[in-house]
Amino acid sequence: MSITEFRPPLGLGHGHIQTILGSSLRKFAAPRRSFGVRASEKEEVFTASDGTQLVAWVSEQAEPAPLIVIIHGWLGAHNSAYNLSLAESLWTNGFSVARLNLRDHGGTTHLNQGMFHNGLIEEVADVVGQIQHRYQEMAVVGFSLGGNFALRLAKALKVPAVGVCPLMDPAASIAAVDRGWSVYKSYFMRKWLRALDEKSAAFPELYQFRSSGAYELKTVHDMTAHFIEHYTDYPTLQDYYDCYTLTGSFLEGVDASIIAAADDPVVPAIGFEGLPVSLSVKVVPNGGHCAFIDSYRMTSYIDGYICQHFDRLFRK
Repeated sequence: MSITEFRPPLGLGHGHIQTILGSSLRKFAAPRRSFGVRASEKEEVFTASDGTQLVAWVSEQAEPAPLIVIIHGWLGAHNSAYNLSLAESLWTNGFSVARLNLRDHGGTTHLNQGMFHNGLIEEVADVVGQIQHRYQEMAVVGFSLGGNFALRLAKALKVPAVGVCPLMDPAASIAAVDRGWSVYKSYFMRKWLRALDEKSAAFPELYQFRSSGAYELKTVHDMTAHFIEHYTDYPTLQDYYDCYTLTGSFLEGVDASIIAAADDPVVPAIGFEGLPVSLSVKVVPNGGHCAFIDSYRMTSYIDGYICQHFDRLFRK
């Protein structure tokens, strides 16, 4: 397999167009093309050492094969379009695939009383470590916030990882969403409030978000600050950001790869500057946020790129 440089189709090159198409039209196209990996999937519930339960949808090849764990972005799920599309490409190319849901994602709000937040790397590392013990060869790939988790897993578990438009500086990304095109802020706020409703419905004795003042807040920053103050043990918002900020030397010595777009409206490209030399960093001019749409059929360059990456890694 040989992958050329990413070139968006005529008229689809703008970062906003890429991002919107990636989260709209692809959600109709990708499921129709993912029949192979979905036909073979099995739902598995994993229990971390602290009792947290996480769900993965595992598709195993008939013969032993490297397994790729895919982690969705914030408020995404195992069946998000980008997730299914990549999983199908990996499956077709002979890899086994596990599409992991982070806590409270993918219809799993009822499994754990505690709420999801971005500092919960230990439970994810525990579960991915369990998966790692099953397979001789395993790697992790994540999109956006999932890319942030994938890079932290590369550090914690010493597993190969790829971050697609990974969240590097949470404060910068939240500012970009709040100050940028209002469509993105509305999108994230709407999905977050819907997720809070689901958690309230699952544990009404613990959570009553509609009476907490959260629904009157107008920005992702203010929602995050409210959430951290009332539902986590972090002393300050900055302490929370610090726990998953990946800029500077945090990833020193980590052998992992990053692919991102300079026109990403959610993850500022400046976060990929000055990273440790142990990382392989590829920032292309176009692609939007986790989209990289390379045809009018709503296919993505990322699928072939990652398949080629893991072919080189596991099939030298």
